[in-house]
Amino acid sequence: SAAKKKKVDGNECGGRWRVTYGDAARVLLEAYLAKDYFDVVDCDGFGLGGRFIGPALRAVKHGGLIYLTNTDGRTSSGKNPALCLANYGSWANQVDCPNEQGLRLLLGAVAQEAAVQRLEVEPVFSLYSPHGPVFRCMVRVSPTKRPDLFLARERRFTAHCRACGQTGVVAWEDLGCPAPGCSCAATRAAGRAPSRRGDRPANRVDQSRSSEPAADGGAAVVGGGAVEAAEAADEGAAEAAVAMSGPLWVGPLHDGAALVRMAGLAEELGWDDLKPLLETLKGEADPRLPPLFHDIHDLSKRAGTDPPPRSLLEARLRAGGYLATRTHVDMTRGVKTDAPMEACVEATAGADADAKTARAAKHFAMEGQDLNGAVSS
Repeated sequence: SAAKKKKVDGNECGGRWRVTYGDAARVLLEAYLAKDYFDVVDCDGFGLGGRFIGPALRAVKHGGLIYLTNTDGRTSSGKNPALCLANYGSWANQVDCPNEQGLRLLLGAVAQEAAVQRLEVEPVFSLYSPHGPVFRCMVRVSPTKRPDLFLARERRFTAHCRACGQTGVVAWEDLGCPAPGCSCAATRAAGRAPSRRGDRPANRVDQSRSSEPAADGGAAVVGGGAVEAAEAADEGAAEAAVAMSGPLWVGPLHDGAALVRMAGLAEELGWDDLKPLLETLKGEADPRLPPLFHDIHDLSKRAGTDPPPRSLLEARLRAGGYLATRTHVDMTRGVKTDAPMEACVEATAGADADAKTARAAKHFAMEGQDLNGAVSS
């Protein structure tokens, strides 16, 4: 009817909205050609969302927001790296925390395409949901005069040693260095190539993710150090033990200031169920934290102990001078920290001992209470 057509066309709202049925990429590019730019573009489709990134960047205003989606957890987790390469221009290996890797692959892809258009992006928040799974990232888009510097700083590689569990961030200029991101015995047995800019070891250890490449050309290893993995190993075994993924986003997953505003708004609206999630995201937003996280069960295996409560492990790490927080990607078993693997394993053993001491004290206290009751009766 005429009334229905008027409503669908959005005329009752001053023409501020319009319903369109068609290919989303084409709709976005038509808006770009008409210079009808959007404040927010929400690309909420199934599967890999790579094909919508370019059109969305062209259709959004400077300072506007793009909300991206990926639902293909198999590809982003490293089980189909060739398909990941085709969609995101990145190679994904299977690592211990594949779901955070999925978020970083999506952010890295939009950062790459933004640089082509002389733009840069900043994550507002990133969210993983196991129901699907669903990976969602909202980014703010801004123009930049040096997209090359932005991309070289924020889109790098991660190196994960399967032998000792150490994870590192590797800059583009350090890709020729052997076995980056690990300093365990297996890597040392294989030997290290000299730096291209000096004769010092190529795998320099750094305690945090630096925004600049290592001064001597070495890989910026997150936390540095590692547990002794083996006394002897040949070069082939050492090389195979290191799994590199990327390029992907290595910066913060969230904007801490934006999360504070979101938490305030949620409190005003009475959305109390969002408070735990927003608090966790705020902890993850610390720019000093490196990419990826540790699984408590994996740490306990390396320490030869039972998995301790996460609160005790975090307390041990903080007491050692390190950052430690939970991650929304794995709320029960994940811990994000800038501590090296050696310190993580030591803290895990200490936290397990603390937990056992606390349980024993509680047990004896309860027994004592029962004995006192028996005597008094």
